[in-house]
Amino acid sequence: GLLAPLNRSGDEEGAQWQDGAVRTPAGFREAYATYAEGGWVGLTGNPAHGGMGMPKMLAVQFEEMMYAANASFSLYSTLSAGACLA
Repeated sequence: GLLAPLNRSGDEEGAQWQDGAVRTPAGFREAYATYAEGGWVGLTGNPAHGGMGMPKMLAVQFEEMMYAANASFSLYSTLSAGACLA
């Protein structure tokens, strides 16, 4: 899996503010790039704007699996989803 192996770095390092920028735990940048390339950030988003247009119920199930694999990483896309709905 992609996310479960990153639990340790997410828990021990966490995100840190350094030199005017946020530094993510080891492996998170690459994992997020893979996650975004797969279109998972926009699971319920409008296809006209790059989303998949999937039902919210599917997204809830997907989010549950994400949190089970790596809760720290899963919080990253929560902010994006909220911004899309605003």
